[in-house]
Amino acid sequence: MTNQKNNIGAKVRAELSGLRRLVKDLPGGTEACDAIQESLGSLLAENDRLYKALDEEMARRTHAQDFRQFIYEDSPFSMSVATLADGRFFDVNEAFIMRTGYAREEVIGHTSTEIGLWADGENRQRIVDALRQDGEINGLEIRVRKKSGEIIHGLFYARLITLNGERCILSITQNIEERRRAELEAIRLREFYEELLALLPAHIAMVDSSCRYEYASPSAVPDPETRSWIIGQTMEEYCEYRGINPEIGKQRTEWVNLVVARKEVMQFDERFPLESGDVEHWIRTHKPILDENGNVTHVLIYGLDVTDLRKLEDQFRQAQKMEAVGRLAGGVAHDFNNLLTAIMGTADLMAGQTGDAHAVQSGAEEILSIAERGAALTRQLLTFSRRQVANRRVVNLNQIIRNMQELLRRLIGENVKLDVQLASSLPDIYADISQIEQVLLNLVVNARDAMPRGGAITVRTRVDRPKSRRLRQETWDGSYVHFSVSDTGTGMDPEVLARIFEPFFTTKEEGQGTGLGLSTVYAIVRSCDGKIVAESTPGQGSVFTIALPVAGHTEEDADSPAPRDRRSDAEGTVLVVEDEESVRKVVERILQKEGYTVLTAPNAREALRILQRQGTAIDLVLTDMVMPGPSGRDLAESILETWPNMPILFMSGHIENRDSRFIAEQLGERFIQKPFTADALTDRVSSVLNGL
Repeated sequence: MTNQKNNIGAKVRAELSGLRRLVKDLPGGTEACDAIQESLGSLLAENDRLYKALDEEMARRTHAQDFRQFIYEDSPFSMSVATLADGRFFDVNEAFIMRTGYAREEVIGHTSTEIGLWADGENRQRIVDALRQDGEINGLEIRVRKKSGEIIHGLFYARLITLNGERCILSITQNIEERRRAELEAIRLREFYEELLALLPAHIAMVDSSCRYEYASPSAVPDPETRSWIIGQTMEEYCEYRGINPEIGKQRTEWVNLVVARKEVMQFDERFPLESGDVEHWIRTHKPILDENGNVTHVLIYGLDVTDLRKLEDQFRQAQKMEAVGRLAGGVAHDFNNLLTAIMGTADLMAGQTGDAHAVQSGAEEILSIAERGAALTRQLLTFSRRQVANRRVVNLNQIIRNMQELLRRLIGENVKLDVQLASSLPDIYADISQIEQVLLNLVVNARDAMPRGGAITVRTRVDRPKSRRLRQETWDGSYVHFSVSDTGTGMDPEVLARIFEPFFTTKEEGQGTGLGLSTVYAIVRSCDGKIVAESTPGQGSVFTIALPVAGHTEEDADSPAPRDRRSDAEGTVLVVEDEESVRKVVERILQKEGYTVLTAPNAREALRILQRQGTAIDLVLTDMVMPGPSGRDLAESILETWPNMPILFMSGHIENRDSRFIAEQLGERFIQKPFTADALTDRVSSVLNGL
């Protein structure tokens, strides 16, 4: 355009120059040429303006065409222009053609209804109504049917425009097939995992750091309404809503707070009471979820019902225990058969030597010795079952060890060295002498058995803190006396060490150990409010360290009780109540020999009838604790209602758990443990009658 404009200006100026030469000699010719030149200058200036305007218009149109190509034709979105009145397409872009599968000539001049574009037929009218009302549509999800019949989804945007004086619809449709497929896949996966979580035996929940629920699995909260309600509620609020014990909610909140504070995975055991009275056992695992700064934002909780597992474990332990009890019964039966064989053989010999007083005396002493061995065996069994009544008093540990040294040396044999190191001025303890002897005996025997080729055993007492690292970690209240038994034997690995105090657990060969030794030691130590720790390394021996509370007196201050003089003028009437006839007859003979008048009853009811007849003529009631029907304790309560001052002495070889504390705390000297000797019985009867 600029070149054409320049050529026209040059031609006009050349023609004007020629004209000026032709008319220069004519009158007024020059003035006429000047006037023509002025007019032509104005005309050329206007021509320049027009050409400039034309250049600008051409540039604008070129720009608009480029803009249309970029915005409309090359757009990734489907775009179209259709008349508002009848919906006939005026124009569509390339993306529209590609998305729908139609050729341009199949669309232009036709309506969307004619080509079946809408999968939902009412969409066209809904769009027109919305545009007439609002003038625009933003993000309407639509379904479009392609030429192939396939249904695709899109987000529809539209505006009303005026084109060539006619109202038209300019529409843009965004393809959302990939997003929709992703959403459908997400929904499918969510439903799958929801079903999976519902089938899992575990209860899964997620709470934030303030213990408010953000998720609960269907297995944890089956009711959908409750599962929706729980979101945003605290654990305590949920328990209140469900009518669960508020202590459960408080405990769960404390667990979450602990996990948030420690930032580590933690596991807790929960006992969940049911309305039926049964109890469910749950293991609840808590996993903290951290943000990029290392702060806990949420806690994932995995709860597993282990009630059936616990029952199976209990059944398995019971089966193991019954198997061990069977082995124990066999061992005990073997030991008692040996004892009974010795007793019966000795009795037969005595029966044939009634004229030989020395032989009879020797046989009687042998029977007493055998019986004491049987009594020691039953004491071990009863101590293990915690039904052996402890006769605790102030004793000195050093003195007990000194009294047992010779016995221990004979017991361990010549190939094992016994080293006893006793602390000076050792404080006294409050314990049963026979039980402490049993503890020492069991530990030394175990140490000996750990050294089949010989070695050394060290028994040490001390008053300061023990060297044991594990005992140093214990909580200490008050003062303790410590003693340890160490050996140079084979030692134990950690797995064995962790189980040595379990009842019926033994590393010895079958038939050589009942598994009661160390469990009995543990029971005795704990019953004395003491502590025991075992430390061992394979190949380096073992050390058992025991701490027992101080009684408050030193060894020099402890006085052994002086033996009481036997009554030589025994008198009075004793009512013996015992269901076992052989024991009743023996007790009757012992007391009659001592000089007492003896009445007997096989049970509590018969004893009460005798008391009703004899009344205050009876000076003492000696009754067994465990009998068919009313027990000895029941009998005593009945007696004291009528005769509140009646002296009562109890005896038993087997104590029910409910009677153990009663005997230990209230009876004291008014109880005698079976089996007992004649001297022990008559001394105790005399003590009770004399009020000692």
